[in-house]
Amino acid sequence: GMTLGYADVIRKAISKKKIDLINNFEKDFKLKAKNNNFSDNVINIIFDKIKDFANFGFNKSHSIAYGTICYKMGYLKANYPDVFYKVMLKESSSSDTLEYLKELKTLGFKLLKPSVNKSTNEFILENNTCILPITSIKGLNKIIGESIIENRPYSSIFDFFKKINFKNINKITIENIINSGLLDELGYNKKTLIENLDVLLNYSNLSEFDALEPYIEEKEEYSDLELIEREYNSLGMNITSNIVSYYKKSDPDSNKLIDLEKIENYINKDILLIGRVNKIREIKTKNDEEMAFMDIIDFDSNISVTIFPEKYKKYKEILEKCDIIKIRGKVDKRVKEISVILNEMWRLSWKKPK
Repeated sequence: GMTLGYADVIRKAISKKKIDLINNFEKDFKLKAKNNNFSDNVINIIFDKIKDFANFGFNKSHSIAYGTICYKMGYLKANYPDVFYKVMLKESSSSDTLEYLKELKTLGFKLLKPSVNKSTNEFILENNTCILPITSIKGLNKIIGESIIENRPYSSIFDFFKKINFKNINKITIENIINSGLLDELGYNKKTLIENLDVLLNYSNLSEFDALEPYIEEKEEYSDLELIEREYNSLGMNITSNIVSYYKKSDPDSNKLIDLEKIENYINKDILLIGRVNKIREIKTKNDEEMAFMDIIDFDSNISVTIFPEKYKKYKEILEKCDIIKIRGKVDKRVKEISVILNEMWRLSWKKPK
């Protein structure tokens, strides 16, 4: 009782799950079906099926294809995790990468920092270890990574600086190479390399003239906290240790602090936690007051923290500069989403200037 064009409009509404448009279509559908001598019972059954399909419809060919893919991926993940995760890590975004690395740690894999003589431009998974790729270092692109790989092996720090052309690599990237731990196996600690970097770069520039190896003044290594920070800033993650763990251990309330992975056990309860500020999203209420939603992470878990106007006004200036924070709040659950409503906040460390 309707034209093909009109039927196609409804088809599109069903495929796009536009329920309002489908509901508006109901009266017209039933009237035209009635004019074609269908019973009320049959009409209602057919239209209910249309609405159900609009909520979630999946044809059999799609179901079989997706089911087959899920089965094969599940089998590989369970029986060949090294192969499965190597492929997933190769194709993943940065946020997915952190999630896959978290899963690998749960499966018993040990994460290892990049190695100048072992790492490639991809993750290496073998013998229950996962070695980070050279390209996981911030600012270091695939071309530089391939140059490092092609000039192996490196027997010393001088050998490394002699073989690699640093003229097109900015100093911050070179510092990231050092702070990531890539060069740890070449005999000098990070502070020594950072503070002698100009000497090493000068040697690199003169190496084609068979320059003599320069004198390197050895320095006492950075503090544990500084090393953790430098590793995080160069890799976007911590491998050897964790900055949040450092602050938790030294906090006077360490026995009261909770881990985010266990937060489901504290619904509607007041908690204390320490985390790193990941991002802050500011909005305005109906009353034109500023409030915010803040994502914080501890080890491998994250949570959204709701900061209502009164608290946001109090802590906004600190939040703009703060990196590691300690908060007291109430755990809230709405539908399936768990969040924390902020009551109090303390600054534990400032953000490093960019």
